[in-house]
Amino acid sequence: MNNTEIRRSKSYTVALLFFRFIFILFLVGHFFGEQLSHNMDTSLLIKLVVLALYVFGTSLLSINKISVYIELVAIFVLTIFLGHNELAMLTVFPLAVSAVSHTNKIDMFVMPILFLIIILQALNPNLINIGFSLSFFAFFIIKELEKIDRQKEIKRLVLISGEREEKNRKLEMEVLSREKETENLMDVFIRTKSLNEKMDIDDLIEELLSAPKAFFNAEYVALYVIDEDRYRMLKATGNGKRFDVGKVISLKTGAEPIIENHRMRIPIKLEKSSWGLIDIHEKKEEVVNGQKIPVNFNEDDYVTIATYISQVMFSMKHAKLLAQTEIMAQTDGLTKLANRRHFENQFNYLLKQAKRGYNLALIMLDIDFFKKFNDTYGHQKGDEALIVVSEVLQTYVREMDIVGRTGGEEFSVLIYNANEEVPAIAERIRKKISLVPFVEQITVSMGIAYYGGDGDNIEDLTKNADKALYWSKENGRNQVTEYKDIEDK
Repeated sequence: MNNTEIRRSKSYTVALLFFRFIFILFLVGHFFGEQLSHNMDTSLLIKLVVLALYVFGTSLLSINKISVYIELVAIFVLTIFLGHNELAMLTVFPLAVSAVSHTNKIDMFVMPILFLIIILQALNPNLINIGFSLSFFAFFIIKELEKIDRQKEIKRLVLISGEREEKNRKLEMEVLSREKETENLMDVFIRTKSLNEKMDIDDLIEELLSAPKAFFNAEYVALYVIDEDRYRMLKATGNGKRFDVGKVISLKTGAEPIIENHRMRIPIKLEKSSWGLIDIHEKKEEVVNGQKIPVNFNEDDYVTIATYISQVMFSMKHAKLLAQTEIMAQTDGLTKLANRRHFENQFNYLLKQAKRGYNLALIMLDIDFFKKFNDTYGHQKGDEALIVVSEVLQTYVREMDIVGRTGGEEFSVLIYNANEEVPAIAERIRKKISLVPFVEQITVSMGIAYYGGDGDNIEDLTKNADKALYWSKENGRNQVTEYKDIEDK
């Protein structure tokens, strides 16, 4: 029972106790007034004690149908024990209790029968009394039926109220869900706009990892890329110790999208070809006081992240095209070496480093008799000869050194902060080129100029290295010459 029902029950109990007490006092005065004014014998005392026990006992009973039955039995016993049929009038009290108690269809018939038994036992069974009793019986049944109907209506209203509350709760949950979806869509929109500023492939790869963390407060995100016949983990973020995460995933397994309670997998494509996949573990949502609790992934989550990933991959496609365009703008189309403009840009950068005390040398080389080679074997073989020279240069210089094609058959090499003598490097390159099998031996003439002694700018170093190269050609070709050795000649 709720607090209102408890207070109502206590009020009924107190009221009934008061009226029972008054009623019993009236009956005692009526039945035993004359005896009380003379002498009180033992039998009278017992009768008074029994009446007092009735008043006290019924006051302890709760307001329910059980107390109705108990009191009816007690009244029946009192009428027989005390021998006063007028005590049947006490049935008005259980009648009052039954009116406010929850009863069912069985009680609707049992209670009136008990009332009739008490009344008919107390009164003479003549036609008037029987008619009165039957009228009372009918009246009681009608009232009980009305009460049952009211109880059914109350139950119906309670049920409707519960259904409405459940419907309202579902609507609230749906509103919260829609608000979360709207928030995620706004996040997707904002992050998609920021993708225009990210044209570096490494930044876009970081975005593939950070977006699921932002959208779902994910505990762990792993990015896999295709590596021959499998997916290999490229990068991950978060605490992966709690999850069964492998470093590699088979192509067949990784191709299937997954939406589980606490895990979601999204295959990634670039230009209609499989590129990789993302594994996302443990979605969390914020509740009271910023606390985050795990919740299940759903299909809307998959659509959200898959849509955003497609935008990232679209940006990556453009980033790759931009990178390829930049490479094409900086490299020679035939040899894939730095073109003249890019070589000079790198030259300027290394000159700034040289001014801080680092060594810098410029080697220039030219293929001997290249025009004759072209005329004899054709331009296709001439192009192949240029490719042979470029491959040897890329193989036998260090990664930090800059190699470029700066003319038709002319190449340049910037040797930065070399630990060995530059002529030895040049000589090794010259020999390696001459040993490459080809339709005819390829030889090169080379010239070297040093930052500081031979010049401190591009123009002077290029002019002096070219002079040393020319000297090599004029004096037999297929050799290396340093400018410092010919400047006095």
